[in-house]
Amino acid sequence: MKPNDFYQMKKYIIFLLIAFTLASCGPGKYMTSEISRYDISKVTIFEPVTYISYIEAGKMNRMEYSDSLTYMASYNLLTGVSEYLSDYYLVDLLYLDSTSRELVFHQIDQMMGYAGSSYEVEEIPFPPSLDSLMWINNIDYGVCILHTGFARQKKNYRRQLALRVLMEVFADVAVYPTRAVSELRIVILDRKNQKVAFYNSHVGDDHDPYFKPVTDQQIQRIFRKFFKQ
Repeated sequence: MKPNDFYQMKKYIIFLLIAFTLASCGPGKYMTSEISRYDISKVTIFEPVTYISYIEAGKMNRMEYSDSLTYMASYNLLTGVSEYLSDYYLVDLLYLDSTSRELVFHQIDQMMGYAGSSYEVEEIPFPPSLDSLMWINNIDYGVCILHTGFARQKKNYRRQLALRVLMEVFADVAVYPTRAVSELRIVILDRKNQKVAFYNSHVGDDHDPYFKPVTDQQIQRIFRKFFKQ
């Protein structure tokens, strides 16, 4: 997915730059409505909104968007979420045409931003384009996915580790370079009640975001509590 496919990716790039020194592996904010997992019989998974960057050797901390890694991560996520949810529900996949993709991705991005700053699902606005899309396709429950992350080339990471040692010795400053970060957010939309039925996220520090076992584990952690109800 190219950077201009949606409008607010800068805040995620900023997040990733901060993550260079601050990221830590852990769960995000878990929120659900009054809907139980038993109230759902079928879900439709939308194309993931995915943005993966790569830091080449000699580029210090300069991230560059990667088409190939983004495509790989998107495919792995679509497969992984489908495999996981198919143990509980009937699962459909919905691919978007080029006309609607940018708008839908933009509204998913916005919704995830609201979710990250909300304390209850009732505070998260129901995206109007997704509402229309779900109505046209007769979808009651839609699964939205936002995935951002980066990875370093091995030589780059070794150089950052060497710089860390120098900074600790000569400047008495502790810097902890992050080799890779994978941030995954998932929402289940409830069209009948016009609200978010489920939201959770997970940040994996030192985890390659395009590696399927990594995102599969994040998917399990995101949904674990919901399916223990």
